[in-house]
Amino acid sequence: MNAKIKVLVGVILLLVLSSCATVVSGDSKDIIVNTDPSGATVSVMKPSFDMVDVFVTSNKTPTVLHLKRGNGAFRPAQYLLMFEKDGYMTDTIELNAGLNGIYLGNLIIGGPLGLLIDPITGAAWNLPDRIDYTLRPLK
Repeated sequence: MNAKIKVLVGVILLLVLSSCATVVSGDSKDIIVNTDPSGATVSVMKPSFDMVDVFVTSNKTPTVLHLKRGNGAFRPAQYLLMFEKDGYMTDTIELNAGLNGIYLGNLIIGGPLGLLIDPITGAAWNLPDRIDYTLRPLK
């Protein structure tokens, strides 16, 4: 194998294998969303800097949301989830990504390169596996 190709393959392997959370978790997460009662509309928005929320998706519960873990390099994702159903109050909750425990594996395996790559890809952050929300009836 040509020396240049060996170096290129080595660099690619180093980048891929040195970022634990990127390899194990990826940059997105599937979140199961249930409401009591079911059949509510859950709308997902991302807060933006100009105070205008950016629409992401809307589905009827039960559903699975596929959301990005990060919000750009070195920033965890933040979402607003709005629940709506006739006869019930409209409620909005915040969903904020926290540190992904797998990211800390870079301290043992990935090293400094993994500590840098995972926050850039968003894999350094984690979101919950599921959200169960109880709607409040109108009075």
